[in-house]
Amino acid sequence: MTKQTNLAILALLTLYAGLAQADDAIKLGDWQMHRGEGPVALKTNGGGDPAAYTKMRIPVSGALGWEPAPMGKDGEVFFDEKSVIPCNQQVDFTYFQNTVSVPDNVDITTFSVSYDLADDGARIYLFNSKYPTGTYDEKADLTRNSKPGSVNLASLVAKGNNRIVVAQYDNCKVLNRVHGIKISVNGIQVKAGSIAAGSGAPAPTPVQAAAKNEDPYAGKWYRLKTMFRGNGECLEGNEFYGSAHGGAAFMTPCANVSGQLWKLERQRDGNYRLKTMFRGENECFEGNKMGSPMKGGASFMDRCQPVMGQLWQAVPANDGYVRLKTTFGGKGACLEGNQGSSSVAGGGAFMDKCQNVSGQLWKLEEAK
Repeated sequence: MTKQTNLAILALLTLYAGLAQADDAIKLGDWQMHRGEGPVALKTNGGGDPAAYTKMRIPVSGALGWEPAPMGKDGEVFFDEKSVIPCNQQVDFTYFQNTVSVPDNVDITTFSVSYDLADDGARIYLFNSKYPTGTYDEKADLTRNSKPGSVNLASLVAKGNNRIVVAQYDNCKVLNRVHGIKISVNGIQVKAGSIAAGSGAPAPTPVQAAAKNEDPYAGKWYRLKTMFRGNGECLEGNEFYGSAHGGAAFMTPCANVSGQLWKLERQRDGNYRLKTMFRGENECFEGNKMGSPMKGGASFMDRCQPVMGQLWQAVPANDGYVRLKTTFGGKGACLEGNQGSSSVAGGGAFMDKCQNVSGQLWKLEEAK
């Protein structure tokens, strides 16, 4: 074998090793920012008060309003502006998102998110195949006394794409800012648009993924359960003129029936329509107004039409639960799973003021 042949083989082996390393890379996309809904009234107890997150509403990954985040000279997020928020009287959320892609053959032992500077509070959410509706660790919240990046979030990370959302809020003038969001995986800081080890193309941004219709709910059926009614009861979509509960949707023992199989169809504006296998493609779940003469205020299945009560958002709460809200009801109204024998709304599921009750905490359990 000639010297030239040996060199050629060595070059091919080096190229193969580089390609293998690229396939094994942990990838990170580009940071994006969403300005949220603007200031909302809420009395808080200084920076980092967790009560602020009751007003949080994370936009879905493909929603209008996501744009490239402002970046500093070091290539990291640099959001810095004046604030006129009256101290502890209002909260104003800004959201930052990115995607971390974890190959199947890479084990995550440590995962952390930190900031060079941020005020007045921030919470880190992860959305992935383990937690399609989002999850967080309250110990990682930015508070007055916390040390950003000190909490290991590895147990919340899944193989494949992990959508990371930093929900930051301002609750006191004079400044509103986030500098230098950093993600570290297995002790290595991952640069935005780069990879932690090896080389390869950066992961697609969440908006790019949405453009490809990469929706965590797409093509799946779910059973909808509440913390209040437990694992044994499911939400059932009724016939509009059905005799049970006056035709409203209701909680009932989980069974192998098509009215308990729900799918979420994402709309162009980022909201979702909820449909059941039983009622088919032409009927959508509609959130009613409490006290309405229609169905005693309970929510119901109706012909799909361009009304705000049929446009839903699944807003992360905690421990994998979500609150279900409609564009019609706004951020202050949540769907509540009722006891079937209750006199409220005829025992049907109903929209009510969002509050700390277990009937408003929903779990979307994929039907197998």
